[in-house]
Amino acid sequence: MYSNIINISLLLISLVVTSNSFSQDPMRPPSWMTGNKVETSNKGRALNLQQILISKDRKLAVINEVVVTEGERVSGARVKSISEQWVKVTRSGRTITLRITPTTKVYSREK
Repeated sequence: MYSNIINISLLLISLVVTSNSFSQDPMRPPSWMTGNKVETSNKGRALNLQQILISKDRKLAVINEVVVTEGERVSGARVKSISEQWVKVTRSGRTITLRITPTTKVYSREK
């Protein structure tokens, strides 16, 4: 009888210990990949136009890694209009025209 109680208690202890290790999401990136995220105010942040997407149904722009449409706000600025070449936003009463800046460099290879 005494050995059964010990076996059951060891089984319960092992279940508790192993259940804690399975509670984490296996697809979650390790903490060193996510880094320390500090919440900061985006109102004074520079506006970086990354992409413009236009179809016959809608116009989208990606500004500071946020997908926006005309009339929405991002980083304290309101999107006024989206064109194929630029996006016009207003911030603090000023109208700003954002353009996509190329991020690639062209290297010429000598022959």
